Amino acid sequence: MSLAPSIRILLVEDNPGDAFLVQELLSEVGGWLSVSRVERVAEALEQLAESHFDAVLLDLSLPDAHGLEAVHGIRSALPEITIVVLSGLADQQIALQAVREGAQDYLIKGQVDGDAIARALRHGLERSRIQLELEHQRRALEAQMSLAVEAAQIGLWEWDLTSAKQRWSDEQTRLLGLEVGSGRSLTAESPEPPPPAGVPFETNHRTFLRAVHPDDRQRLKAKVRQVLETGELYEDEFRVVLPGGQERWLAVRGRVYRNRSGRPVRMAGITLDTTQRRLAEEALRQSEARLREINQAQQRFVADAAHELRAPLTAIQGNLELLYRYPEMPPQDRMESVSQALKEAQRLGRLVADLLALARGDAGHRLKRESIELDRVLLEAFESACHLSQQHRLTHELEPVRLVGDRDYLKQLALILLDNALKYTPPGGQVHLALSRQEGHAELQVSDTGSGIAPQDLPHVFDRFYRADQSRRRDPGGSGLGLSIAKWIVEQHGGEIWLESEPGQGTRAVVRLPLTAAGRSAF
Repeated sequence: MSLAPSIRILLVEDNPGDAFLVQELLSEVGGWLSVSRVERVAEALEQLAESHFDAVLLDLSLPDAHGLEAVHGIRSALPEITIVVLSGLADQQIALQAVREGAQDYLIKGQVDGDAIARALRHGLERSRIQLELEHQRRALEAQMSLAVEAAQIGLWEWDLTSAKQRWSDEQTRLLGLEVGSGRSLTAESPEPPPPAGVPFETNHRTFLRAVHPDDRQRLKAKVRQVLETGELYEDEFRVVLPGGQERWLAVRGRVYRNRSGRPVRMAGITLDTTQRRLAEEALRQSEARLREINQAQQRFVADAAHELRAPLTAIQGNLELLYRYPEMPPQDRMESVSQALKEAQRLGRLVADLLALARGDAGHRLKRESIELDRVLLEAFESACHLSQQHRLTHELEPVRLVGDRDYLKQLALILLDNALKYTPPGGQVHLALSRQEGHAELQVSDTGSGIAPQDLPHVFDRFYRADQSRRRDPGGSGLGLSIAKWIVEQHGGEIWLESEPGQGTRAVVRLPLTAAGRSAF
């Protein structure tokens, strides 16, 4: 049997005879053991503090310590030192307690020889080395786990069902919307000093329930009762209310631990913040709904466009076939067919132009950005509108306004609104164009004394191909896209547009445009 060379042993023995015998026994083992002797625990602590020793050979009956006091004292001062007890007390209970206190072995004087002592020291040193290595590995693993839990923002919790106390990590407290350190004191009469950050603290179930959203409390309590009665795995998701009133979604995963009789005694688990996932799911649902709406709108648009294009094409084709089949028709009939074909071709051209305008808008067409005198642009549109009808009274009141925008599109906007007003105002009626400067924006109004629009139709007037009433549906000149184009132009300038109307009282279109370049990104 051999030990590694230069093993230093500190013998703590006050009896000179016993000390001499132990030293003699160890000297017979070999010269690789170096033994130093002290008589008291206090002297041993001084020696251990000043010099390096690999192991302590300890008696339990000493002048300044009796029984396990010696083991406890040395272990407290040097937790990693190897201790082998060599005592005259042949008491198995004391031997077990000594090992629980940290001794590596318990030997009885008079029942061992040098080899047995050396073997106990060797085994003790090896066990200490293994324990130290395991302790280092445990601490490294705990550090890694702590870092992973902190990085993943995972809250840890434990619920002692026998005492009704819960222990939370600091992250669990933060997830519940409480201040770290709050709830650490169980009672006001016996406050506890807050432990270091990251160390779990005790609280009660009522503190937890107060943090839960009121609408989720009863369901959560019922879920917990069900798990405690019938299951082991606990999974749930609920909301908590943060101090500022915001809501946070949390998912909990845990397990119920039962005693041998099957009674639940403890629950433990983790908490995860699922707010972002919930928001993403809600955004996805809204996006899917929006995509469905867009798809349905596109399908309606294609169907409406096909219908609108078919009417003028049918009329053109029909008149051309008449001309082709009856070349000898009277000149008056021939001119009527040509006139109708030309009128429908012009209507078709306007429809195609409007469709192209909306297609450019849908494709993200960028408007020009320049400083313009809006009143002059509207005056040009007004003069053009005067040529469209000689049967209406057109008036204007234009206040000088300068803003940043696209001159051509703003003129088109005015022409659409004026044309729309003229189209649905009976002959002799009045159409008025007004422009005023308001605080931070310009306000454009086009009012008429026409038939007006029913309240149920007002929310749809900007829909593509929508015509409010039967009289408007019968109109052959409109494409049903004018107000849709007008709305797109206004929105691209960062403004807003709406109609105010009463049946039989006329209609007023109102447009508000910002005076600064605050339009959309496409602008």
